[in-house]
Amino acid sequence: MNPIFEIAQAYDAVVIVHGSADLYNCPLEFDRMARRFPKVPLIMAHCGFFWEWELAIEVAMENDNLYLETSRVPGFETSKVIQKLGGGKVIWGTDGPFCDYEWEFNKIRRYAKNAEEFDKIMGGTVLSLLRKE
Repeated sequence: MNPIFEIAQAYDAVVIVHGSADLYNCPLEFDRMARRFPKVPLIMAHCGFFWEWELAIEVAMENDNLYLETSRVPGFETSKVIQKLGGGKVIWGTDGPFCDYEWEFNKIRRYAKNAEEFDKIMGGTVLSLLRKE
């Protein structure tokens, strides 16, 4: 993955990768890449779900450039991700066309602390990563 991250760093790109509890896409692998390339924003899709969501929160707290995306993550786990990380480190996703968009939307609306946090999760955070000025 180093060559991909080197290119992403050279072009100020954002990297999003499927994040699960599998061997090569578990939170510890994200931790390694985030530390190796601290200037590259790295988004962990699915928050390390199913079994590694708590570890995903931990490594996201330890790496300024690591963000968690919420698609297909159940409500309880999503609520804990938002509670621990806040809107500046959480990104809404749908994993479309495989998920119910309305459910994914309402999940964030339900667990965001306020309108400002909701707006960050629903697009503000990812927009800030894409607009490097």
